[in-house]
Amino acid sequence: MSKRLERTAQESATNVLCLRVSDLCPVAPTWPRRDKIRRAVVRRGVCSDVLFPMERQMHLQQQLRESQMAMQIAGNREFCIWFCTFYVTVAAGIFSGYRKTKKPYLIAPLVPLTFVTLYYLDLAYGNKLRRIRVEAENILVHEKDLLNLPSHPSALVDVSSSGVEEKKN
Repeated sequence: MSKRLERTAQESATNVLCLRVSDLCPVAPTWPRRDKIRRAVVRRGVCSDVLFPMERQMHLQQQLRESQMAMQIAGNREFCIWFCTFYVTVAAGIFSGYRKTKKPYLIAPLVPLTFVTLYYLDLAYGNKLRRIRVEAENILVHEKDLLNLPSHPSALVDVSSSGVEEKKN
């Protein structure tokens, strides 16, 4: 009985090795290690020639997505710095105008500018991106019907036939 359990445990370990290569080697594995994994995968009947390029492609897509998001966050932070500088300059001018004229309506433009400045500060340095991500996950889980297109999705045949009709006219 114990040998049977050991054999089952070994088979389970082999299955984990086959199915979760990315956990073992998140970066493209070196050749000797890759050959060991390939033999284990082939032994279990999974085509390794398909598995490794897909793993590599998924890893590269993840890296590309992360670098694009980092660029977007960096751009938001740069814009925030420029906008805060603009806000401070405008606020100084408005307050100096208010001190000279004592007219309170000169301060009114600061209200919307303050909201916009705080929005960009929250986006660039706060947790707004986390709140957006949580809301997006909530929509994907609980409100999937909002993601449906208004009509049926067009097939490739529909698109190609409409192009032919346009050329005839």
